[in-house]
Parts: sequence; C-alpha cells; structure tokens
Amino acid sequence: MAALWETAVALSLPVFPCLANKKPSIPKAHGGNGFKDATTAARQIRDMFRAYPASTLIGVPTGAIIGLDILDLDPAKHPVEVREWVAQNKSRMPATRAHRTHSGGLHYVFEHLDGLKGWTATPTLGIDGRADGGYVIWWPAAGYPTNGRKISRWPEALVQQFVKKSPTLAKPRPIPRINKPRLERIVRKVALASNGE
Repeated sequence: MAALWETAVALSLPVFPCLANKKPSIPKAHGGNGFKDATTAARQIRDMFRAYPASTLIGVPTGAIIGLDILDLDPAKHPVEVREWVAQNKSRMPATRAHRTHSGGLHYVFEHLDGLKGWTATPTLGIDGRADGGYVIWWPAAGYPTNGRKISRWPEALVQQFVKKSPTLAKPRPIPRINKPRLERIVRKVALASNGE
C-alpha cells in the first residue's frame, strides 16, 4: 500500500497534510500556514507528511489555485434542510463530478468561477462552498467513492443562491480620483525628509 505522501504526490494537485479532524497538520507555531502550505513538489510533500506522522488526510486548496470550486452538502448535521434544497434544485444541478465524504455528504466539483469566494450555510444550513481562500479534504484519496463524471461549469442559477451578487455580474469598482496638489505635497515632504523621519 502506498504511503500517504505518495498518494498525495500522485494527485498532481497542490496538497498539504491534515489531521483526522480535517485541520492542517502543521501548527502555526511551527510556521504552518494551512492551505497556503500546499505544494506539488514531491520532495516537499514527502517531507511535510513525514514530519507530521499524525496526518491521515490530504488537504487541497480550492479556487483559482487549482481551478476548482466545491459545493459541500452535509446532510449529517442538517438532513431536513439539505434534503429540501436538493429536491428544489435537482433541475438546476448539472451532471458534474461528485465525491462522497466521510460524514456521508457530497462534494460537487465545479470549474472555478473567477472571483468566487467560499461561503457557509447559504442558502441553507448544511450547504457550504469552497472557492478562493478555502480548502477541502480530497476524499477520493482516502478511499471514498467518486462518480467519475466530467467537471462542469457553475450554473448561474445556483451561483445566484450562494452569493449576493454573482462574480460574473459584479461591476468594477470606480477608480478613486487623485487629488494631484495633495499628492505633490506628500511627495515633496517625503523627498525633503531627513533620515529617520
């Protein structure tokens, strides 16, 4: 049987070690940065997993870094809410890859939507999203099944439920006006300042 670090390398995704409670293994006190420690470098992966032998799971960052977002349905904690949401949104869910999770939930995998960030309990309890700034446990590496389908794009009808304003529809922020005389005074003051000021 392959060592966990070998399994992690074989994923060809940026990875980092996690504990059984799904938290990153490398503590902050030892310089750990959670999902920011993720790497594809085989030697670094091996060293991380060997340095923290309590690691039993493989973490993968989500969002632009890997080009994938995750829709996390967790009926174990909120069975009624998740069941009702699934029944109402069956027609909106495209055929996309899904991974079974340890708690009996599902991770639906989508192509990353530019600008999408993670969310919690939206539109209902038991439904979370992992995108920019987040991570997931890669459950297939722990032996949990996947449907093996091709990864789909996010349907706009779903995105509208999870974020107040879809990243694809967001208007760019206006560029603030520069007060040129004030800027010139600041530059002049800095240029004339002596050492230590």
